[in-house]
Amino acid sequence: MDYIGQLFGTYILAQGDDYFYLIDQHAAMERIMYEKIINEFKKDYKLTYELLIPVNLEFSISEASLINEKLKEIADLGVKIEYFGGGSFILREVPTWVIRGAEKEYVEEMIVNIINNKKLEKYEFLDSLAKKLACKKSIKANEYISSLEVSYLLNDLAKCKQPYTCPHGRPVIVSYSKYEIEKWFKRVM
Repeated sequence: MDYIGQLFGTYILAQGDDYFYLIDQHAAMERIMYEKIINEFKKDYKLTYELLIPVNLEFSISEASLINEKLKEIADLGVKIEYFGGGSFILREVPTWVIRGAEKEYVEEMIVNIINNKKLEKYEFLDSLAKKLACKKSIKANEYISSLEVSYLLNDLAKCKQPYTCPHGRPVIVSYSKYEIEKWFKRVM
């Protein structure tokens, strides 16, 4: 696909092989993030990186108690936290798929989901968590991105197993053939 431009800060316009493509940038990034996250969750080992400056996480005392009970589950996701007293924890290590600079938000979301787990099967829980993380951390509508960012997005989308829908089932790409467009303008019958 050749990038044409961006519409309303929400849709990527592209063309290729006699087709015009309209791509929802949020749904596309959500699909990319979801597949990255769920693939990491499925691995027996977790690729992680240690934070140069540990991050302080604050929870209520009751939440802290639940977190202490779930430390193994949290560690199994590639997150290393240490109890620091009261409702405080120190975040020391995170999975490599976590966007740098957003470690606190990702880990807090993960922990909240873990402590509020309603006894789902492990796969259902991880799938639900991956969808939530992917959605919350993807670019939003009305957010203009550079042509370089579009290029990376389209390249990553092409590598996805299911590039045509977001994890929630919404379409990522809508295409129109050159013939369909020419019919709109009555150039062909």
